[in-house]
Amino acid sequence: MDDSFYMREALRLAEEAAADGEVPVGAAVVRGGEIVGRGRNRRETKKTPEGVRYRHERRPEHWTN
Repeated sequence: MDDSFYMREALRLAEEAAADGEVPVGAAVVRGGEIVGRGRNRRETKKTPEGVRYRHERRPEHWTN
C-alpha cells in the first residue's frame, strides 16, 4: 500500500470528528505497512469537570517509550 491509503484513513477519521462538532483532526499510526493505531479529536466530547484528559494510555501495550 502507498501512503495515500493511510492518509485517506486519517482523513476519514478527521471527517468523523468534524461531524461530531470537533476540530477535524484524525491520525493513523503505521508500522511495518500495517495500521496499528487510529485516533481522532475528541476534545469537546471528552471534557471533564477537571478539564481535558488525554488518553496516552490507549497505545498498544507492546509499544515502548
